[in-house]
Amino acid sequence: MNTKNKVKIFRNGNLESVHHIHAAVVDSKGEVLLDIGDPSFSTYARSSLKPFQALPLIISGAADKYGYTEEEIAVSCASHSGELIHRQTVQNILNKINEDENKLICGAHIPRDTEGFEKWVRSGNDITKIFNNCSGKHASMIATCKHTDQDIDSYYKPNHPLQVRIKQLILDICQLKESQIETGEDGCGLPVYKMPLNHLALGFCKLANPDIIKEKEISDAMKIIQRSMISSSHFVAGENRFDTDAMKVLEGKIVSKMGAEGVQGIGLVNKGIGIAVKVEDGANRGADIVGIHLLNHLGLIKHEEYQLLQNYFEPPILNTRGKQVGHIEFELEI
Repeated sequence: MNTKNKVKIFRNGNLESVHHIHAAVVDSKGEVLLDIGDPSFSTYARSSLKPFQALPLIISGAADKYGYTEEEIAVSCASHSGELIHRQTVQNILNKINEDENKLICGAHIPRDTEGFEKWVRSGNDITKIFNNCSGKHASMIATCKHTDQDIDSYYKPNHPLQVRIKQLILDICQLKESQIETGEDGCGLPVYKMPLNHLALGFCKLANPDIIKEKEISDAMKIIQRSMISSSHFVAGENRFDTDAMKVLEGKIVSKMGAEGVQGIGLVNKGIGIAVKVEDGANRGADIVGIHLLNHLGLIKHEEYQLLQNYFEPPILNTRGKQVGHIEFELEI
């Protein structure tokens, strides 16, 4: 177990905080190629599972029936920032399936795009569930239920046929036994699964390399999800977000999805490698920097790409005046 690597936060040159890291880099068989901390550390995968939760949308034929665009598939896998383009895309899904946001059980929250949200409120509008970063996932689960004639009102319950199917897909893809996972409730009200990092990394290996999967309908669906996330990366996260920026700059070399509480999953396309990261104290600022350093260590980042992603390698810490007062640092020691 590699215990050297920590994310360090400096202010005025002095160490202020430390984040302890667990990470697993695995091959297509799930063998650990590189580890930080405990590669089998078990944690709730949170929103990093969204690409896998979207599989029934494709497999069932719902995406075809309702004429989904790649942007709509991407936002179905998203933890979006609530930007106008994100909200419009989720609304497009609801329009296509002839449902309104009241069917979404995700609740509402102030989005990352606070500037856009403030404009919305100043115009006399109320916050809606579509602002929720998970709204695309929920809308597409309803679309899947409508297409398959399953109950819509209970789509979020663990015993609903859709959630049962999603759980089985995750077990199969990540090569997990039922005894290796625990079910909890995510922040948006849907089931979420606690699992070892090395198995989550294997899932991302397969997301990036779908031909590994023997079942053709799952492999084909994974290809569609991967392609949509990469080609429409802005719909997976948003402006100044790691998932969006890394997929955009690296141009088809990775597929990436964060999760709350310091989780990050990354798959290396056509390389047969998957990565899963967990910041033990739940700080997402630690997950981004570890992810980018691991990609660099694996030889995926060229000099010109490094320049475009530089803020993720050593992120500045700014005060409320926009002045840099510190930085975040991670030195990968293998």
